[in-house]
Amino acid sequence: MNCQSKSGKTFLLISLFFGALAIVMRAVSESDGIIVMLLFLAVAAISGIVGWLLCSSAKQTQLKVQQQMHQFMNKNKRFYMPELARFLGLQEEQARLNVLRLIQQDAINLVYDSDEGFYGNREAIKQEGIIESCTRCNGRILVSETVGNRDVNCPFCGTQRVQYSTH
Repeated sequence: MNCQSKSGKTFLLISLFFGALAIVMRAVSESDGIIVMLLFLAVAAISGIVGWLLCSSAKQTQLKVQQQMHQFMNKNKRFYMPELARFLGLQEEQARLNVLRLIQQDAINLVYDSDEGFYGNREAIKQEGIIESCTRCNGRILVSETVGNRDVNCPFCGTQRVQYSTH
């Protein structure tokens, strides 16, 4: 399921469960079980509709946040995560997760500067050092050439030890 809402996913699973239960009831019961089967189908339909609505709402919210992020990043070639979080009206961790999601989808070309602690457009800062990728989430991190093989925390996924290749 490609749903960003945990509640939506739960309702969709409930719908699937009651739909399957209705099919089983029809297969194992006589004609007098039709009422129970219809009841299970009604519960499946209602929970399915609620799940779909929750998933659709979460997707619209996510698209709105992505548009706001693109707007912010186009205006600010370099920024700190708290600035982005304030602009979006999100907590810093939520903003970081949204950035990570967009990076993993290759929807934004963003790099984290591990020396300065800011985020920036890859094209704007690539001359300043070596761009490496996190071994876990593929987030791009700018490392100065003097750093070498230093282990750092990934600002996107929080991996405690990100190993950089030697240059």
